[in-house]
Amino acid sequence: MIMGRYEVQVLDSYENTTYYDGQAGAIYKQHPPLVNVSRKPGEWQTYDIIWTAPKFEGDKLVEPAYVTVLHNGVLVQNHVKLEGDTPFNRPPKYEAHPDKLPLEPAVPRQQDAFPEHLGPRDPRDRGQARRGTEGGVGAGSSR
Repeated sequence: MIMGRYEVQVLDSYENTTYYDGQAGAIYKQHPPLVNVSRKPGEWQTYDIIWTAPKFEGDKLVEPAYVTVLHNGVLVQNHVKLEGDTPFNRPPKYEAHPDKLPLEPAVPRQQDAFPEHLGPRDPRDRGQARRGTEGGVGAGSSR
């Protein structure tokens, strides 16, 4: 879950015939992965997620969210536009929210999740990466 609203599927899709937009690497119920590159159960799976948060002015959506996903090093989502959040029980929609990522992984089994900020930085940061802080990118691995 990104920002508590947007879901990139992280599940076992190895030889799994689940619905196409519910496979590993899918944007839940919006965009299926370009290819299923899931490894066998028990093998390490990696996800690199490049996230552009939606922008709001007050309650009005100004710019939608975009995401690029590499699953096990293979491009499975290429800068796709999200139609809104990713609930299971209704169509997607946008609601204004803060543009910060949570610091904790949403999945307890998920390991090595390090959000990193790639956008404009505060000049006081002197261009240094801020691993483990709020930002616009999450990369993670799960088993």
